[in-house]
Amino acid sequence: MLLSDIKFLLNFTIILLMDSVLLAIVSLPKYFSKNDLYRIAGEMVFWLPALVVLF
Repeated sequence: MLLSDIKFLLNFTIILLMDSVLLAIVSLPKYFSKNDLYRIAGEMVFWLPALVVLF
């Protein structure tokens, strides 16, 4: 049971982090529009679930 709780917490954290980055991109368009930073941050959001696979 403990292992499943840890996996759930990890999955929840990754999804929360993904949503937070996407919310930041939408909330701060002036900051992320410099040097097309929104493109880099937007792509990296979808790399985050790979952390679940690696760990």
